[in-house]
Amino acid sequence: MSRLNADWQRTFVDEWLSAWNKKDLEKILSFYQDSFAMSSTFVCECLEIRELLCIGKKELEIFCKYIFANYPEYVICLVASSFKGESLTLHYYDCLSRLATETMQFSFDGKIKNSIVYY
Repeated sequence: MSRLNADWQRTFVDEWLSAWNKKDLEKILSFYQDSFAMSSTFVCECLEIRELLCIGKKELEIFCKYIFANYPEYVICLVASSFKGESLTLHYYDCLSRLATETMQFSFDGKIKNSIVYY
């Protein structure tokens, strides 16, 4: 049985959404492993790179600063979430009113080790 149970999931989702919506960079970074994999066309677009296969906290910090500076009304509006084992999928509207699906996989200690975002 996973240590990342339903209670942990609810707490994580609430805290993750709150951190992004408050633009709390330190809290946002605390959710991720130092080196983690991510695939997101929006991150690629913002960082002006062709293909994103891996990102670390430094790149995530750059992305967050860009988003918060260029989209001052940035919020994530959660539609639904599902949780299975060490994976969490969130369906939400992003700051451009696009429906996004983000699937995160977690390490044993509850840090995000990889994430895929589809628009």
